[in-house]
Amino acid sequence: MKACRLFLLLLLPGLGLASETDLLLSEAQNGQPIERVLPKYPISEAKAGKEGWVRVDFVVDEQGQVTDAVVLDSSGVDGFEREALRAVRRWQYEPALVDGEAVQQCYKVQLDFALDRQAQGVTRRFAATVRAIQQRLEDQQLDEAKAQLDALRARPQWNLTEDGWYWMIEALYQEAVGNVQEQVRSLKRVTGITTRRLPDEQLRYVLQKLFVLQTSQSQFAEALDSYEKLQQVPGSDEVVAMLAPYVDQIHTAVKSEQPLLVEARVNERRYWQHHLSRSGFELVQISGQLETLDLRCERQLKTYKAVSGVAWHIPASWGECRVMVKGEPGSVFQLLEVPPVAGAEQAAVL
Repeated sequence: MKACRLFLLLLLPGLGLASETDLLLSEAQNGQPIERVLPKYPISEAKAGKEGWVRVDFVVDEQGQVTDAVVLDSSGVDGFEREALRAVRRWQYEPALVDGEAVQQCYKVQLDFALDRQAQGVTRRFAATVRAIQQRLEDQQLDEAKAQLDALRARPQWNLTEDGWYWMIEALYQEAVGNVQEQVRSLKRVTGITTRRLPDEQLRYVLQKLFVLQTSQSQFAEALDSYEKLQQVPGSDEVVAMLAPYVDQIHTAVKSEQPLLVEARVNERRYWQHHLSRSGFELVQISGQLETLDLRCERQLKTYKAVSGVAWHIPASWGECRVMVKGEPGSVFQLLEVPPVAGAEQAAVL
């Protein structure tokens, strides 16, 4: 059997936005890992030469135990998701501290499942199929392109390099059918692979595209994260300079009194997630069935009923937050980020 390797990329929340929470960081101490057991590589996937990745969102409680672990996204292999969750739930931490007191802390982590002797490029057949799909898209033969995409996805062997190329061509398909949210989702999957990646030229294109789309969708925290990743790609100085004025516009928009409208749709995993740029928000124009709303913050986890007509205002002491709305797949709604209100430091307003 081929030797297996697993890689971890731990992602703490980060907006890249200056705010009053910056003043609290000197009084806060992030939780430190005591034990992070790597997941087992599923035998069936290793024998089949299958590689992949899993992104997990979880909370470390005041006792340093992992709770509320959920799969945010993955390359689509159930075995990898199962083993990733099983491992993360066994991790232990020294809890985070604020002013000497233990608090909850939310994390995101990616686990890459890679085989040591697996081919790292793409096969000729794979490359030919990708070119054929691209030609179908250029010819506006969308049904034929979708059929070829589905057939490509069903291949028994799958390495991380092919995964990146697949999601890149999937993003082109979503662009052709006008599905911006799925296009963004596919592009994020391209950039998420940590052990192998596309050539710099393609990665630069993907990150630039992501920045533009995320900005157009008022996903400002995500757009700034894409911009930071773009800065780290060699040869990107010209593109970074071109986008710099738009970064300034994002900061201006976040600081303004105008509400920020974000379109939302619950995915097949029964959730929708958004990284907040502000401390206040509400849900409007709900169509479908929403269930709960998690506020997953740097130093707090709270769960509420997901309803419209209610304003949430998050205390600054909770740090930066992500909203996770759970409900029936296909449910749509809008999230309005609103300016902060006085007194929100004492308690969330519901």
